[in-house]
Amino acid sequence: MAQWTREQIARLSNDQIETLRGNAERLGRQEVIDLCDEELYNRKPIRAKDTVNVRDDRRGQYVSEFHFVCPSELGITRNQDGTIWTGTWVVAEEHAERAVRYGAFVSLHPSRAEPSYLQGRVTAWRKSPRQPRYSGQQRTQVEEGIDFLFEPSGSPLPWKGDATGEKGYSWASLAK
Repeated sequence: MAQWTREQIARLSNDQIETLRGNAERLGRQEVIDLCDEELYNRKPIRAKDTVNVRDDRRGQYVSEFHFVCPSELGITRNQDGTIWTGTWVVAEEHAERAVRYGAFVSLHPSRAEPSYLQGRVTAWRKSPRQPRYSGQQRTQVEEGIDFLFEPSGSPLPWKGDATGEKGYSWASLAK
């Protein structure tokens, strides 16, 4: 495979870059893969922020269950006291605070179609830097995320939440 520069790759179409990336991956050329990923990332259109504020739509509610697609226990840490830290997820701090205050559940699923394999009540949370492996081949767009500490329970939970992607929320009303 020829030597590739950032400038040469920038002149290619997205399809050509994808093909080059595939060939580089097959040949184990990480430097070319990185250049391709960088160029494709830089070409992604910037999405406009939604004007609807989630806080306005969910006033008087909290996230009672967090559902995350987390195959093969990716990023989790099992503690000696039996508690478990989830991997790092993009979750608003307000939701994490309320999770501890109201005893929300977290559940980890191999896929959205399968029941959770790990679940339990949230007891604490912390901010952590996000790792590139959580977002596949793309660079992480959010630098920090939330890790949840939970006490595991034995009852698998079905997926809840109507969002698409790797996380879903089940909402409950705050007690008046």
